[in-house]
Amino acid sequence: MENSNYEYEHPLTEKDKETVQQDFSNLQVEVNKVIENSKYYAPSIEEFHVGFEFEIWYSCAYTPELWEKETLELYKGEDLNMLADGCHQLRVKYLDQSDIESLGWKETCTDYIYTIATNKVQLRYNDTVALLEMYKENNTFTIMYSCECIFKGTIKNKSELKKLMRWLNIN
Repeated sequence: MENSNYEYEHPLTEKDKETVQQDFSNLQVEVNKVIENSKYYAPSIEEFHVGFEFEIWYSCAYTPELWEKETLELYKGEDLNMLADGCHQLRVKYLDQSDIESLGWKETCTDYIYTIATNKVQLRYNDTVALLEMYKENNTFTIMYSCECIFKGTIKNKSELKKLMRWLNIN
């Protein structure tokens, strides 16, 4: 090669530019779907119980792709049939800080540097002695009550945390 600053001799046509833009736009949509889906998982049947929160997409209906929030209730006999008919997709959101706060927990340490350095968030339940530590790196949780560890492990979703809070008598 004579010249290392070789310029492309054939610039893109308008149609080529539109095609590249469309391909890029399609790629962005797919990337956004992957990111959104990583916040959710497909639940196993063992997780379902009265009060279980999940999202459902009614894929057999003639509607656009729309996830609707549902809670499994005892008196809704159609719920269990709906889960078994194979026409619906189900997903559950992984537990995150907004879910925890919606159940009455409040962040105790507002030092942003501390939170980033330790990769954990500390939350206190309604100004009581119950303290929850959420370790973001491996999604594990520790619940302390009066300085005693009463739970250490993983909590997959908001419904599991609600159930655990009832079992631990945190209310």
